[in-house]
Amino acid sequence: RLEFIDQVGLGYLALDRAAGTLSGGEMQRLRLSAQLGSGLTGALYVLDEPTIGLHPRDTQRLIGNLRAMTTTGSTVLVVEHDAEVIRAADYILDIGPTGGRGGGHILAAGTLADVMKNPHSPTAQALIAEGAANERTPRPAGKTSLVLSGAKAHNLQNVTLQIPHGRLVVV
Repeated sequence: RLEFIDQVGLGYLALDRAAGTLSGGEMQRLRLSAQLGSGLTGALYVLDEPTIGLHPRDTQRLIGNLRAMTTTGSTVLVVEHDAEVIRAADYILDIGPTGGRGGGHILAAGTLADVMKNPHSPTAQALIAEGAANERTPRPAGKTSLVLSGAKAHNLQNVTLQIPHGRLVVV
């Protein structure tokens, strides 16, 4: 059983860790590990963003496990925003155009190639933009900044912060 837990990218978990401290993605992958070990075939699995809390280096391992489930005759339906998982899918349903009341319409469906050809697909636009973002060259720091002064919330005590415009800033 521990081998299956490691296969879904949860090998870092301690055995004494309380289930209530797991993220939603970790909990789904824990359940997935149990299913991998069960040998059940011909089932329908529905996963909601299983990559949440997953280190990016483990995404391919998760995809491999999902693929293994399909080779046993099971169907795996994944609601996901991770580009790597989307690109690995056999079939994509792009539903939108927005969430909530503005959603619920199929905007594109088919293989990755089919979806990428659809100009109305937000998923295709995001994947294209992601590719363009990966090709960008570093830019010099912007000359203007967003200034946040006197921030006081939670553990912040009168903090002043400058965030340069036109830059990727990680906090």
